[in-house]
Amino acid sequence: TLLVTVDDNNNGVGVTLNAKSTLDAGVVTLSGDGTTNNDLIDLDGAVTADTGAVVIQDAATVDAEGTIQAASSLTIEDITTSVDLGANVGLTAQNGALSVYNNVANMNLSAAGTNVIQSDGDALVRVAQITATGGVNPNLTVTSQGGVTFDGAVDINSGTLLVTVDDNNNGVGVTLNAKSTLDA
Repeated sequence: TLLVTVDDNNNGVGVTLNAKSTLDAGVVTLSGDGTTNNDLIDLDGAVTADTGAVVIQDAATVDAEGTIQAASSLTIEDITTSVDLGANVGLTAQNGALSVYNNVANMNLSAAGTNVIQSDGDALVRVAQITATGGVNPNLTVTSQGGVTFDGAVDINSGTLLVTVDDNNNGVGVTLNAKSTLDA
């Protein structure tokens, strides 16, 4: 288990968790202070939980330049500014829900390429508002063996949006719920 908390004294001074390389453990939890949520979680390499969940929480910004993958569920929550995914960054929950919506202000796709958000195990993918930033036109693929819920608008400029529910064709959890506009 890898548990990293920055600014654990909640003193209101924004600090950075800066992972310059790969983080790999059975279970991974990365947290900001949990009170002021003004910290930066900067992930330059892949983050992998080999046997359990990945939880990233309680920060202003998460900047991911590498794939984030969990053996079970993947949760990113309580991010007050944005979750920024670089070029070709994927989010994968191999056997559980993938959630990037609980108190997440926005997901930014900030570079050209294809971002893939995927959940296996008949579990739900649920994401906050998603926007393309920096004048790029990224592609977005969202795949779930269960359902997909977009809690906010999706606007990826002229990129391609591909959404697949019930990817394993077993009829379990088959819903596509878009609570706002999907624009690609």
